[in-house]
Amino acid sequence: MKSSETVNVIKAIGIVVLFFFGCIYALSLFDKKHTGPGVDYTVVYTTINVRLYEKEATSEDFSSGFVTFEDGTRVSWSDVKSKKMKFYPDEMGINVPTNTPQ
Repeated sequence: MKSSETVNVIKAIGIVVLFFFGCIYALSLFDKKHTGPGVDYTVVYTTINVRLYEKEATSEDFSSGFVTFEDGTRVSWSDVKSKKMKFYPDEMGINVPTNTPQ
């Protein structure tokens, strides 16, 4: 083999190795295990005149017949949709001990 062919083969092997380990690293980013407990919350949302209103439901919203959004818009519970969500503090870099003393 000529030296230029050898250099091209080494470059090709290097690219394949970098691609392989890059894919492994990218997949590891998506497969994180949560270390702390999750926080459950409910998001309520509705659309009025092509504007989306969305917020986390509060205890006042649950106890009343209406949901009040940030700009003061009040909507009946029958006109809003809700979805349950879960937040893990370690996703935001907040360290939560796994076993807290009671």
